[in-house]
Amino acid sequence: MKKFIILFMTFMALVPVPDSFGKDTSTTLLLKDTNVDPRLPVSSTISCVYSAGVLTFSLPSEIQFATVLITSETGELWSGMVTQDYPSVEISELPGDQTITLIDDNGIEYTGDISFE
Repeated sequence: MKKFIILFMTFMALVPVPDSFGKDTSTTLLLKDTNVDPRLPVSSTISCVYSAGVLTFSLPSEIQFATVLITSETGELWSGMVTQDYPSVEISELPGDQTITLIDDNGIEYTGDISFE
């Protein structure tokens, strides 16, 4: 049994561990107002950061709350709410490319893409 344990420990020491093991990943996403004339420059953006299972939005002071939708080509994957007091939500990592839509308390939509790799 002792030889088995030594052999197992030696084998585990030789197995490569991926660089991303145990590390947080984060992505910054700028959500753009989709209700403006596309010929005009975008005047309002919202920063969105994903890190360690938490999606955090930097809401401007005029937005008190917003609905957040995460969708892919196959449909809606997740929805929730954020507020000025609680601008973060916990989500599981969703594989591949996703679209995030934020609808503020005035009905204005912001959208952007994020990729979980």
